[in-house]
Amino acid sequence: MIDGDGMTVPSEVRRWIWAPGYPALLSGHEWLGDMDWIRWTQVALTLPLVWAGASIARRLGGRDAGIIAAWCLALSPTLIFFSTRYWSETVYITLLLGAFATLEWSRGSVARSVLPGVLLAGTVLLRGIAAPMLVLFAAARWSMDRDVKAAAALLLSGALCIAPYSLYASKTFGGPVLTDRTMGQMMWLGNNDFPPVSFDHGVGPLAPEQWERVLATGREHCDGALDPVAWDRCETAAARDWIAANPREFVRRVPLRWAQLMNPNSFLTRDIRSRAWRGLPAWGGEALGVTTVLWSLIAVVGGLIGLTSHGKGRFAALTVVMVAYHFAAITLVAGLSRYRVPLDVLGLLWASVWMGNLPGTLGRLRGWRGVALVALVAPALVLMGWLVLPGFLP
Repeated sequence: MIDGDGMTVPSEVRRWIWAPGYPALLSGHEWLGDMDWIRWTQVALTLPLVWAGASIARRLGGRDAGIIAAWCLALSPTLIFFSTRYWSETVYITLLLGAFATLEWSRGSVARSVLPGVLLAGTVLLRGIAAPMLVLFAAARWSMDRDVKAAAALLLSGALCIAPYSLYASKTFGGPVLTDRTMGQMMWLGNNDFPPVSFDHGVGPLAPEQWERVLATGREHCDGALDPVAWDRCETAAARDWIAANPREFVRRVPLRWAQLMNPNSFLTRDIRSRAWRGLPAWGGEALGVTTVLWSLIAVVGGLIGLTSHGKGRFAALTVVMVAYHFAAITLVAGLSRYRVPLDVLGLLWASVWMGNLPGTLGRLRGWRGVALVALVAPALVLMGWLVLPGFLP
């Protein structure tokens, strides 16, 4: 990008296309002087991230819920870790929470509805999987006051922000590209003769020799001479053929994929176990690992308590749809703890609503809400417990 070449593919063999947002941010910081400055930008972004999360929780559950949400987000070891690493989570979550926070602010104004659309466009430019959220938010905006123009403004502003890159990439890479073309590679990882691949500590190949052993048991990639879009289509078709030939194995793997997604450890645990932090005392590493698991439990279990006891309205509906959408996507590919981080943030907000309104929570969990809570928490704990020890132990 710095040399003016735009986005490129990883290699002549692996031809997938990442979304351009985060590579562009890294390139921009390098152009300004030092790519490593992105860490300072991300640390600075934690301020609006915490503010947006606290404002959402305060609107849902009152002042105490907002204060608790701020502390839950600010002290999350996973969020702190990602803010200092070359990963898109901090930027993505800041934009996502900003879109949630400004959605209600846009009520009664077509012009204000542009802002959540622009913020959502940023999430799509960071991760193509976010694209359906533009439609979901537009529908939510319409439901607020039945304002078709406001919903259209949200949707159109997002589309216009994405369109220039989409047109460029579609022309450059040989076919239609919204912001990325990674489905083929992800389906290759999850629908192959080897088990679905995760890259968390203890549950996936991390060392080069481990990765080579995995590759040796699977099918080869499609022809690297193909244009990236054609390569992606080829890999997707090969994965569909594998599913058609192995339907029982595909279904059998679904719980494992979900367990990979629900692994309560994180890339922070991976760094600790790989001794990437050599100055960290052993007890500090263990404490951070335990705290990471604890924060995951707060997000998932506490989030489910808050959602089932206090969930109503647009934010609850969007939360449910987003979680269901991510699980559906993981069903087709392979799971990773990193993919759950944005969902954990939403869970922490709902957990804060519950903790900020403890006296009234028990009464709200009578009847169908209590049944729903048990029906959701029980399988969630099973999935989280599946890989907790392999993902934590040295």
